[in-house]
Amino acid sequence: MFKVDVSGKNLIPLVRTTFSNLKLKERFDIQEWVEKRPDILGEDILIISKELILPSGRRLDLLGLDSEGRLVVIELKKDDTGADVDWQSIKYVACVANFSNDDIIEYFAKYQKIDVSESQRQIEVYLDKDCDIESMNQEQRIIIASKEFNSEVISAVLWLRNYDIDIKCVRLEPYLDVDSQLFLKPEIIIPLPEAKDYILERERRQREDKQNNERKRSESVLPFLLRTGMVKVGDYLYFRPGLEKVDNKDDVRIKAKVVDKSRRCLQRDGEERSYSLSKLRSIIKAELQLTEVNTSWGTELRYEWTNGDGLTLQELKSKAEQLGLSSNE
Repeated sequence: MFKVDVSGKNLIPLVRTTFSNLKLKERFDIQEWVEKRPDILGEDILIISKELILPSGRRLDLLGLDSEGRLVVIELKKDDTGADVDWQSIKYVACVANFSNDDIIEYFAKYQKIDVSESQRQIEVYLDKDCDIESMNQEQRIIIASKEFNSEVISAVLWLRNYDIDIKCVRLEPYLDVDSQLFLKPEIIIPLPEAKDYILERERRQREDKQNNERKRSESVLPFLLRTGMVKVGDYLYFRPGLEKVDNKDDVRIKAKVVDKSRRCLQRDGEERSYSLSKLRSIIKAELQLTEVNTSWGTELRYEWTNGDGLTLQELKSKAEQLGLSSNE
């Protein structure tokens, strides 16, 4: 990195250094810089709270909100992330994912030392026009900032991104000039800005392929159970998330009879149309507004559908395997 001497038409090299050599601290220096200028992380972030004490007793460096209403856990390290910063950040995200809109507004009010109504007004002004304040915290993100990143952390971050965990890594590198003036160079290393669109599209396709493959494997469980006799034509299957909401096993919306051994073998009482597991799942999810049910099917189908005794399809499959039953019998 060079400092430009415009009048002398010269480049003055800057010297790489470390925060430790400069006796700078995560909490009392780097955290203060990022708090005042969160755009050093490469985007506009509204800081909601600093040094927030979580129910676990741990202290969260900075909690932010992006313009799309997603909470952003900001984890700061000095010269090296260590090997566990990714896991630490995930635990923080799991905690803040439970924050309600009122929680967020109250934390911001305390942080800014303003009343709740003013806090809500400022958040509403900050959010994109297409983002309603009532829809905040539907998703969460992680930003890890450090001078150096442990190779295990980089591998873990790349792997987690394949599972739709939104993590960004920002390198903050300190330099000194000949007058010992400090310069800070921010650099987004994951995802690479130059390849961001390509990487995001590739990750999306990988997730879709994985979900489709998992859906096919999940769908194959029911034919296996029908062939082994663990589920029979005439039996009823129940969509457990729907049953937990309506708390009525006789509710026709959350149960379906197995009418044959085809892929679309489920039929609800009073309806002539037959459905596959995944299709009926999406219908029930919409009818009962089951927002807690994941939008992707994945292997969850195996665990969401139960028989009349409350056993999931996966439990029935495991039971069949323990009994030595094969799909050819």
